[in-house]
Amino acid sequence: MVATAAVRLGHYATSLIQVLGTPVIAITLFLLGMERLFHAGIFDPTLGGDPVLFQHLFWFYSHPAVYIMILPGMAVISEIVPCFSRKSDLRLRIVAFSSLGIAVLGFVVWGHHLFVAGQSMYASMVFSFMSMVVAVPSAIKVFNWTATMYKGSVSFETPMLYAFGFIGLFTIGGLTGLFLATMAFDVHVTDTYFVIAHFLITSWWAEW
Repeated sequence: MVATAAVRLGHYATSLIQVLGTPVIAITLFLLGMERLFHAGIFDPTLGGDPVLFQHLFWFYSHPAVYIMILPGMAVISEIVPCFSRKSDLRLRIVAFSSLGIAVLGFVVWGHHLFVAGQSMYASMVFSFMSMVVAVPSAIKVFNWTATMYKGSVSFETPMLYAFGFIGLFTIGGLTGLFLATMAFDVHVTDTYFVIAHFLITSWWAEW
């Protein structure tokens, strides 16, 4: 019954992001179309627009969109790990509610993509701090999955092997994300292959 709650809350958190985030990107596309068709000065600086505004609107949706892909997968892993470790997980309810924490906090960290876009340093400090905070519910999941496997009777069947791969990719992707959320590091690796590697790892989550 508790394991089912992990799946329910995982999908609920995903739906929350879709309902709140998708209208923003839809409005952004509408404004972009208005600018291209009617030359309204919204994003194009030659028309009096603000290109940084486009970045804010784009990343407000696009960063939570990562969690649209990963949260359902996390819910599945929360089912697989206890099952194939043959060990009950007393902390599964915490893992379930951590999905809601990720969904909510995911909406307040988009600014870490704009550290070199002329954003206020104080705003960047807030976004950097919140990016560290969003790592907490993610870490809760990883440590809980690991603790569940500890001293369990782990069965190395196909679903569990996929779970191992998922946890490994999620951990590496999350750690590289923390690097990019650190202003002192991010300003040096923006527009480099480090960012591309981070994006590639996060896109592999969906494939897993």
